[in-house]
Amino acid sequence: MKKRIALFALVLIFFVSLLAGCNFTPIDDGSDDGGQIIIPDDGSTTGEEPDGDPDDDDPPPEEEPDTDPPVSPWLTDPVVKNTFYSAFGSSETLSADWSLVNYGWGQNGVSKDNAGYSRSPGVLNAIGATGGVIVLSSYGDYYHDASKRGQGGVLISNGQYGPGLYEIRMKVVPRFGPCSTAWSYYTNSYAVTNNAGSQVYGHNTADNIQYHEIDIEAPKIGQGFKAWGGVAYEEYYQDANNLNSKGEGAVVNRSKGVTADCEGTYNDGQWHTFAFEWRTAAYDNNEAAGENEGAIIWFMDGKEVARTAMRTPYYPCQLWVGNWFPDNATDWLGIADYDEAYMYLDWVRITEYDDPVRLTNKSDGSLIKPDLGGCVAFSTTGGNTNYAANLPVNNYISNGEFLYGSGAAATGWTLTAAARASNKLQLSGGGRAVQSVSAQYGGYGFDLDVSAGAVSGSGDCRVYVEYISGVYAANSNSNAKMTATTVGQSEALILNAGGEQKLKFSLPAGLNVNNLRVVIETDSGVTATIERVTLRLSSDVR
Repeated sequence: MKKRIALFALVLIFFVSLLAGCNFTPIDDGSDDGGQIIIPDDGSTTGEEPDGDPDDDDPPPEEEPDTDPPVSPWLTDPVVKNTFYSAFGSSETLSADWSLVNYGWGQNGVSKDNAGYSRSPGVLNAIGATGGVIVLSSYGDYYHDASKRGQGGVLISNGQYGPGLYEIRMKVVPRFGPCSTAWSYYTNSYAVTNNAGSQVYGHNTADNIQYHEIDIEAPKIGQGFKAWGGVAYEEYYQDANNLNSKGEGAVVNRSKGVTADCEGTYNDGQWHTFAFEWRTAAYDNNEAAGENEGAIIWFMDGKEVARTAMRTPYYPCQLWVGNWFPDNATDWLGIADYDEAYMYLDWVRITEYDDPVRLTNKSDGSLIKPDLGGCVAFSTTGGNTNYAANLPVNNYISNGEFLYGSGAAATGWTLTAAARASNKLQLSGGGRAVQSVSAQYGGYGFDLDVSAGAVSGSGDCRVYVEYISGVYAANSNSNAKMTATTVGQSEALILNAGGEQKLKFSLPAGLNVNNLRVVIETDSGVTATIERVTLRLSSDVR
């Protein structure tokens, strides 16, 4: 029996070898089957003709979809304790859920007056928002009222929340200068007078400082709006027992920063959901590497962009959302080369988990809310602006009506053979007015709108936008440290008479563009009067 099996195996191997050495040509049945099948040396089958042209009628086989679920970073799933959801709509009492920070930190603080809202269905439908929308103003270096420059607006939740998933759907301030941010924060420290007679922030009546902070901060230093930063603070305070010559306590900073690299830029005028998931337990940590049992994972539009298990906070907190101007942050945040810009909030959701937390050592075990200098309840009864008809829209031209400036100068503009007069821009022959717009990227679409008064002489007045590829100094977003190269430009609006003209253009997606330069110029024999210039994202023009 064994001999018969061996003989049969030898015969089978012989026939298989014979077939492998033969060429196979399919019968031509008249169909367009692409001709001969080529069997390359690697054993794979291609659908190419003998001349190398692809066979368009035979698409490659579809790959099997990857059905494996994503691997959870948590050893056990969280237990949901509570969900807070705020869409800022008519069914919500904003003053019960939110306050406005009215505090003078950073360059020029944040003000309760810099917040508005809309609950108008027409407004919300036009911008793709739900329930309501919050508008937070941001005032740059070209704003006409110098007392408002470097000032933003910030919301703070009235409630305190523990570990969980924190989500914010928003549009960041689309310009360099301010920090668009969301952060959870708690401290029971406060200001005391030290032995040198100075105020020191961060001393606690107990011997341990209880502190919490998790940050989302945009833009990212050296990367603009192609990334943003996340930070986890376990402690940050001034040590009242370790003073410098000015009587200031030495800063104790125990924190961990991460970079959230994004697939694209996010100051594009579209809604984006920024989020972080914070847990104090159940992380598969590497204790030898200094990781905690808890961790923080940051997300952008549902995709993980960063994580850390170091310096994990443990205290329930309030959530802050808004924009502000830190001191001495030009390298980090760039130059605020605009007059007024806006940040928009659509909704906030906090899914709170039943993870362990630490509370204060007060006798009743209750939490202390930090008092940082004044919070005012959000008001829908006259205190904050109701944008019932139209929301304010970001205009990327500063002082576009030429209302502000000293003498003949126009704030925000560089003028050559041109002057501001009677709240208009007057260009002589060969005149030129230029304004730069930072942090704008390939793929963005814009609407340019120009209104001219009289244009006279032999020749043209032109308005166009140059596309700039800027190379920044290492670890800087400052245009003062940028080498600019012009890599293209829009079509030009030709003004040879008064009236309004419009141009719609897009920055080429494949072009390395990160700045714009708006140019108004006249030929040598032409004078022109420009009354108004606006530049808006095409998606904002309705």
